[in-house]
Amino acid sequence: MDSTKWDTLTDKTTSWLLYPTGKPGTYVVGLSSKVGAARLLEAKDFNQHLVDYGLPDMLAERNKDGSLKSAARYRLNKQAKAIFQVGAAHRDGWATTLGHPAELVPLENPYKMKAGATPGFKCLVDGKPVPNQLVEIGGTATAAEQRPPVTTRCDQNGVVKVMLNRAGFWYVKFIHMARANDAKVDYESKWATITFEVR
Repeated sequence: MDSTKWDTLTDKTTSWLLYPTGKPGTYVVGLSSKVGAARLLEAKDFNQHLVDYGLPDMLAERNKDGSLKSAARYRLNKQAKAIFQVGAAHRDGWATTLGHPAELVPLENPYKMKAGATPGFKCLVDGKPVPNQLVEIGGTATAAEQRPPVTTRCDQNGVVKVMLNRAGFWYVKFIHMARANDAKVDYESKWATITFEVR
């Protein structure tokens, strides 16, 4: 896909990457928030934050290195992508890597799939695959029926397999937290979400 045809819309907090949709095809739209200001949480509150947002690996790391009783300064930024279909023709826009700090890239076109497929998604942080990353999958079958989310992990190549057992809207997301190489914060949290439809 010709990257010169992309449009970028930026405000104070977010950056959208858009592709014109005049022709039928499979397209992707992306949003990347700017890095937020550092937040300081007392040890108890930060540990609870890790529990609430499903970050057991970092909680285990803090327990291992003896920092469970230490306050923490952290910052976050969020990335989101949506894959959508215009008309019946399929194009390769779905495979576009946007270069976000955290990103999910499908290995197959979701709009060629039917219920029962098990596609793969690559989890990237700073452009590199993340082995063993914890991932959440969920969605809606109808406006009134929410699927209970499930969690799984990427393999050693940073690829997660997703069982699409029903038609409807789906999301795949992960939160990657790591110690920061920065005197201003202790941790950096990078969020990635991708949404699509199985017809």
